Amino acid sequence: MELFMVMQGRFALLLFDDHGQVTQRVELAPQAEVLACEVRPGSWHTVVALADDGVFFEVKQGPYIALSDKDFAPWSPAENTPGVERFLHWLSSCKEGDVSPFP
Repeated sequence: MELFMVMQGRFALLLFDDHGQVTQRVELAPQAEVLACEVRPGSWHTVVALADDGVFFEVKQGPYIALSDKDFAPWSPAENTPGVERFLHWLSSCKEGDVSPFP
């Protein structure tokens, strides 16, 4: 389980299926309807900052193991590759039902 709680700013928590389709988009902000959200283990998800001044608190069940802390989906670009900027732009504006532009 992971818990995300917004302290300042605005974020979108995105949940995906195994094919990169957005199954849920939750906007998180201190002044919004949702301030915190739990994510089930084993689910594809990401958090996207929607404001420059964002701060959030994340809690993960331990113990922390650095080598397996992150799994990257096959439908997302690898870090530091040319497609990352386009993917991040897509994440900030995608809606439920949209599918990742990366195969």
